Amino acid sequence: MIPQFQNPPKFFTCHSIHPLFIAFDTVFSAITNVYPKILSFALSSKLLIITIAFITLVGAWYLSENLGRELIPELSQGSFTINIEKPIGTPLSNTLKTIKKIERIVGSNPRVETMHTITGSSGQVGGGLAEERENIGEVNVSLWQKSDRSVEREVIADLREKLQLLPAVEYKFSRPSYFTYATPIEVEIKGYNLDTLKKLSILVSDRLREIEGIADVKSTIEGGIPEVQIVFNRQKLTQLGLDSNTVATIIRDNVLGNVSTEFSRRDRKIDVRVRVRKSDINSIEDLRNFVINPEGEIPVSLTSVSELKIEEGPGEIRRIDQERVVLISANLVGRDLRNVVNDIERMIKDLRTPSGFIVSISGQNREMLVAFSSMVFAIILAIFLVYIVMASQFESLLHPFVILFTIPFALVGVVFALWITSQPVSILVLVGVVMLAGIVVNNAIVLIDCINLRRKDGMSRREAILEGGKIRLRPILMTTTTTVLGLLPLALGLGEGAELRVSMGITVIGGLLFSTLLTLILVPVAYDIVEKIKESVRT
Repeated sequence: MIPQFQNPPKFFTCHSIHPLFIAFDTVFSAITNVYPKILSFALSSKLLIITIAFITLVGAWYLSENLGRELIPELSQGSFTINIEKPIGTPLSNTLKTIKKIERIVGSNPRVETMHTITGSSGQVGGGLAEERENIGEVNVSLWQKSDRSVEREVIADLREKLQLLPAVEYKFSRPSYFTYATPIEVEIKGYNLDTLKKLSILVSDRLREIEGIADVKSTIEGGIPEVQIVFNRQKLTQLGLDSNTVATIIRDNVLGNVSTEFSRRDRKIDVRVRVRKSDINSIEDLRNFVINPEGEIPVSLTSVSELKIEEGPGEIRRIDQERVVLISANLVGRDLRNVVNDIERMIKDLRTPSGFIVSISGQNREMLVAFSSMVFAIILAIFLVYIVMASQFESLLHPFVILFTIPFALVGVVFALWITSQPVSILVLVGVVMLAGIVVNNAIVLIDCINLRRKDGMSRREAILEGGKIRLRPILMTTTTTVLGLLPLALGLGEGAELRVSMGITVIGGLLFSTLLTLILVPVAYDIVEKIKESVRT
């Protein structure tokens, strides 16, 4: 811009800024001198230009098939959670000792800022009592460096190695999730029989651990709850004049207790639960000798009419669409979601499942497919709306198609940019593509409009294309440069939450740079071909 100023302002003569403008002016002058020759050669060698463009498009399609896929980049917030599980039946005191060991391991890492732990769990669901889980714990870790993803990965990898040395401890790392509740990898196994579900769960879990890039495999059916199962002898109950429902109610009221009344104090109501003293039923033997007919003349013990067995019941019975389901979850390490899912699909294909059982992939993969379908529709709708606006502006149905020619080739730039930077395709990349649909056509609109004006002034088609290219070269380069520089901070990924911005910035910058090259070369060639066809049709 400096040559346009007779007396440049002091701002432009500053020693720190002036060299930048000299460099830009030098580069622009060189492009201005070379561009007419390149454009003239392109107009004379249309077949060569179209062939090169087609080969580039095919090459980009091939590269796109090798790009990774993911729902949304994992955010690095400098914090993560370690879920710990000991064998079923481990007392709370032993679990606490293990948590203390893990605390010392985590605390020994100098990059850890703070941590807090939770040992055991006891919940109340809907007002009813839930089982106690004394064998589980949780360690929440916060790092000094909040936005450095590499540091977080190194810390997690270091802790994984050290936790593997702890005996009889299962662990799983997880990060805070802000956009989805699903873990990256989830495999659903549907079926009715719990024993078969458990066997399939163990088999699939072992197969998943063999796949590269999968860590922290965990099944919802693993780790059942120890329980006493009472199997009644209905024939004996009938001979004694008893029934199983009545006996079961008596056992429940004595072991669990029964809310007989409420104690009211001001606006609070407290349940009064009546149950047998814990010392009276403190062991399995006490339960066997428990009298099930307290009002009868001859006492009848529970063991005389039933069989008591100590079994391991399922930790939870999950249902989806009224079908029993086991959910196996896992994290990703060093690989993208799409490639890992492809490996899992091959594993499921080779798996022999019993009749009535279905193994499928859910989690973020299912959400990704739905989200990608929605974004593809949004991209098509954006292109259609852009075409409608341009058709009304140019009062032509063909010229907008010439301009829309830039959109698929902008996607070529997106593919190359993602491939160079090793970025997977995510929902944010597709949002960037929607933005590109409205951005990349701007330069082509300006160029085609200028060419049409020159033709109205009496120039021939070839002269109008060359003159329009010369006139619009500088505005096109200026707008592209300013837009790219404005998006550069997004692509550099500075600050917290940068993972959400990087892929979008790279997408728009790559697509815009490549589409600008196409606007200056391929759009004039396509315009020349379309106009030549129109003239031949008229004659």
